[in-house]
Amino acid sequence: MLNVVETLSAKDYAQTVVAFTTHDALGISNSRNSIFVSYDPASRLFIISYKDVLTRKESRIRCEHFEVVKLVDALALRLTLQGEPEKETDGSDC
Repeated sequence: MLNVVETLSAKDYAQTVVAFTTHDALGISNSRNSIFVSYDPASRLFIISYKDVLTRKESRIRCEHFEVVKLVDALALRLTLQGEPEKETDGSDC
């Protein structure tokens, strides 16, 4: 897990997203979506979760250690491309 965190922290997008940890997981998020990376020692697999706050949808993928960084890269790209949700306006600020 330490190697995964070190590799991800060196990525270009690391400066544009918020990263945090829990007892057993790494979280990466913007204000709308989150990626969680955890390790299951019983199965020896990483579990990657992608959560969309607005739609309340969650995807979970189990993968080997060599697949983690590529998958998180793809999901982080999705985070950065989606950006922040647009604010609703009443039409008065033109």
